[in-house]
Amino acid sequence: MLPIIVLAGGYGTRLGGITATRPKSLVMIQERPFIEYQLDLLYHSGFKDIYFCLGHMQEQIIEVLKNYPIKFILSVS
Repeated sequence: MLPIIVLAGGYGTRLGGITATRPKSLVMIQERPFIEYQLDLLYHSGFKDIYFCLGHMQEQIIEVLKNYPIKFILSVS
């Protein structure tokens, strides 16, 4: 299966104040961070290697990734 690349390094400025204290990947949608929906879909679809390109507030995203039994390859700036 092909690897997946997730771009999660932007500032989320178009989301306004919602992203003042959290990256756009962690914006809450129905009481769950948006990124969890993506990770669940990828995990249940059988993807094994997922690359994350991280930047703004990357530490918060990395903490969420630690909760998943998936191999993540991180590119941080």
